[in-house]
Amino acid sequence: MKKMIMSVVSIVMALTLVSGVFADEFYVKGLTVKVDNKVITFPDGEAYYNLRNYRVMVPVRFVSEALGAKVEWIENTKTVKMTRQNSTIELKIGSNKALVNGETFTFNAPAVIEESRTYVPIRFVSETFGAKVDWSEKDRTVSITNGQGVQPIKDAIGANIPISSKDPYAIAFHKSLKIKNGVITGTVPKPKGKNMLVSLDIWLKDGNSKVLENGGSFSYRVRDVENIILWVFDRTGKGTTHAQVSYDMPFLVPKVK
Repeated sequence: MKKMIMSVVSIVMALTLVSGVFADEFYVKGLTVKVDNKVITFPDGEAYYNLRNYRVMVPVRFVSEALGAKVEWIENTKTVKMTRQNSTIELKIGSNKALVNGETFTFNAPAVIEESRTYVPIRFVSETFGAKVDWSEKDRTVSITNGQGVQPIKDAIGANIPISSKDPYAIAFHKSLKIKNGVITGTVPKPKGKNMLVSLDIWLKDGNSKVLENGGSFSYRVRDVENIILWVFDRTGKGTTHAQVSYDMPFLVPKVK
């Protein structure tokens, strides 16, 4: 689900399918948000997709409370504070920096106020609280799994997590992945032939990205990474994609295509 997995083509399709597009703000409305398969109702506002930064924004109180978080509004600093168990997120309106347990994180979807409602990026908030986020383009639905049945951030090792791909490069990459002390590391396998390309796309939450190929290694803070996609491609003839495996942080559960 890179940037909620909406390609340019997908966005064009969405614009033709959804009626709630506002030219001045470039929003797409008519989305559904589920937490543990329960549809969340927004009495005074609704979730929308911001086509400028590729993020789904939601009214903070209803989703945060559905995740079991307490929400506070700090008027003098225009900051929304969310607390769940031992985790605290502070988002200042209009800022692209968030405080998570006192540590600063940069991303490209600041909290905003729309029609007297505070909106926050659903993915950042949910995953910070340990939930898993999926996007169904067909149904225009965001599904949040509230931290159940997924690999947590702490000390996760790809070798201990099943992968359904049979491609040897995908398997080798998956086994190389490790999360320890909030840092993810891994190595892109080197192909055996000149015609094979093994490439990794790393998408960061601040909007930047990096491409690694053929033996490159990486190390990032988990909370800075949005999505990782491994490609195994045969460049002979018309070209064949042997494997495509994606990982939505902060989890190492692979999605194989």
